[in-house]
Amino acid sequence: TAHSRLVHILDNLPEGFMMFDELWRYSYINPQAVPYTGKPWQYLLGKKVWDEFPELVGSSYHQHYHYAVLHQQPVSFELYASTLAAWFEIYASPIPDGLAVYFRNITDRKQVEEARARLLEIEHQAHEEHLRFLSISEQARQDAEVALQMRNAFLSSVSHDLKTPIAVIRG
Repeated sequence: TAHSRLVHILDNLPEGFMMFDELWRYSYINPQAVPYTGKPWQYLLGKKVWDEFPELVGSSYHQHYHYAVLHQQPVSFELYASTLAAWFEIYASPIPDGLAVYFRNITDRKQVEEARARLLEIEHQAHEEHLRFLSISEQARQDAEVALQMRNAFLSSVSHDLKTPIAVIRG
């Protein structure tokens, strides 16, 4: 039947999927979502999400899910779940009798993005340091040129000043 085909498809999605009815009771949880709930799906079915997870009331989940239902408009968002130490990308879509929620763990992607940002910051700092070094090197070169000009002027002056006494001595 169409229902059993749909359940088979949802059960085999690579990411988590769950549905809530209009009273916020769990009406479906696929196997991939179960590890993130910390409770067996058989226990959660028919239970209200906000009763089972009161710490989520007022959370970003709560706000986004209610917005989707209230405005009958899908929402997508990313958030860090501190209790699971994981990042999630979540897509919640209103359905005629509740809300369908599809989510996936994006912790690996976020860690790569954070590492990339750190590397870019290190590269930026190294570039700034290189520019400072070049600036210092340019100043050192200019100071050396000034010292060289002063030495040449001194030697020229000494040479000129010594020519007169030497000429007298020769004479």
